[in-house]
Amino acid sequence: MATKTKFEIGDKVWVRIGVDAVEGVILDIYGPSGERFALVQTPILGSSGETLGTTEFTVQERHLSAAK
Repeated sequence: MATKTKFEIGDKVWVRIGVDAVEGVILDIYGPSGERFALVQTPILGSSGETLGTTEFTVQERHLSAAK
């Protein structure tokens, strides 16, 4: 996962959660520099890998890495 210092709306990102990460897309970014938060949308996958829906959550920007 590549590290990026400034993210934009629409960027694909990896969100670190514990020892794992999930891929998502940034829907919104807010907050002052150094304390920015991102609203990220990630897919909900079924047991065979199909997308069942999506979920959104807010995370501090420092927990994001750029996805390809």
